[in-house]
Order: sequence, then C-alpha cells, then structure tokens
Amino acid sequence: MVFPLEWVKEIRDEPDTPVAKEVEVAQSEVRSDLAFADQVMFASTKYEMDWKLVAAVMKAESNLDPFAVSPKGAQGLMQLMPDTARLYRVQDPYDPRENIEAGVKHLKKLLNRFDNKLDLALAAYNSGEKTVDRYRGIPPYPETRQYVKRVLNLYRNL
Repeated sequence: MVFPLEWVKEIRDEPDTPVAKEVEVAQSEVRSDLAFADQVMFASTKYEMDWKLVAAVMKAESNLDPFAVSPKGAQGLMQLMPDTARLYRVQDPYDPRENIEAGVKHLKKLLNRFDNKLDLALAAYNSGEKTVDRYRGIPPYPETRQYVKRVLNLYRNL
C-alpha cells in the first residue's frame, strides 16, 4: 500500500516466516498500491472506522474499480445500491470520494445497528438489513456467507 511518509514510524527487516508470507499474499490481493488511500483514510477517520475493514470491503465489493456495476445495480467502489446512494445524498456514485464516504457511513450505521457484530454488519451490507433481521443472523444465501468470509479474511490479513 502507499502511505504518506509521516505515517511510517520505523522500518524493520524481518525474516520470512510462513505467517509473513500469508500476510504478504493477502496484502497483494488487496493491491499493493491501494488507490484511493487518501479517501479511505479520510472517511475511516471521520466515521471512526478501521481503514483495513474499509479496504477489505472495497476489494470484495468492486475489486477496487470505481466504475464497477453489479448485475443487481450496485455502483462504484463500495457498490452502493441506488437507494443507499440516495439515502446518503450521493450525487455521483462513480466519484470515489462520494462513494467511499457513503459506503463507510453506511457500514458504520450497520455496525451500530447490529451491536458491533462485524459478521452481521457485513451480511447486512451484502444482503440488506431486513434479510439479516428476518433470518436473525447471517442469511443462508451462499453469496452472502462467502462474502462475509472473504471480507473477514481480507480484513484479518491486512
């Protein structure tokens, strides 16, 4: 990832370990030059969210493509549905700044709604709050279950 120099506290040379290799692979999956890092850091700080979670959601949702459109109509980096974009007054869902800000705000809302239970918040981000309520947990949809696992794996390995 690309970070501002002032964020670097120290640089240490560490021997390669199996765990270090796994983390390296996971980090490269998120993309070593995470585009939009400034927007991610700004929105994450503003809404008191972990930037690593935001990056993991962006990777899982759009593969970091600001022009991504899902078959169901979700748009942009954080794959906002049109109703969600309207809720957060997004003018251009393909504008990385607007999309990330609304996505982070929505994710924060879901975490608050589901008592900081990350798996439930991610399931709601993927399939909707009402679906998580109806099933009283992660819905039995393979897509949602795989999504939650993928985001959590990406998040843990950043």
